[in-house]
Amino acid sequence: MEALAARIAAFCLQKHYIEPDQIAWLQYGLMRRLMGMVTFLLLLPVGAFFDGWRSTFLFLLVFRFIRIRTGGYHAKTPTGCLLGSTFTMIVSLEFAKRLHPVSNFICLAAASFLILRLAPANNAALHLNAEELVAVRKEVKLRLAIVMLSACLLLFFREPIAYRVTSAILAVAVTLLISKHGFGMQ
Repeated sequence: MEALAARIAAFCLQKHYIEPDQIAWLQYGLMRRLMGMVTFLLLLPVGAFFDGWRSTFLFLLVFRFIRIRTGGYHAKTPTGCLLGSTFTMIVSLEFAKRLHPVSNFICLAAASFLILRLAPANNAALHLNAEELVAVRKEVKLRLAIVMLSACLLLFFREPIAYRVTSAILAVAVTLLISKHGFGMQ
């Protein structure tokens, strides 16, 4: 994938879409997106085996929607990322099957509290300044509000689906907590 990102960056430079000093930035962005797509496509059938296609798709969608702004634990290698993501998803989907309305609200409250306190995870690769941290925190609050409202509304109409949303929010909170304790890329 690195070779593909490098070729795309070289093409963009050749066509004068980017300046020479933007090559590393473009390659990093392409790698993140390519890894995200590949991981999503690999995780979807694995999760479907445990909890069905729709539940897995929803879990991955919500997880990624929040985590893209919060950050959290990041493995040091692509293989570690895939294994960690697979483990997190399977545990979360199995956990969601055991939720009920009261535990759902407890998990939502705890996860939201953790996300609001810990996000964004500002590791060395990001090195966000104070202004950027404020902007990202606003985005985190908005995204968290959207998914929490969705989880609460779904609880009245599609209870099992609400539990998948809650488990995704909780999984994001756990990755933040793990990162805060010094694991993964710092």
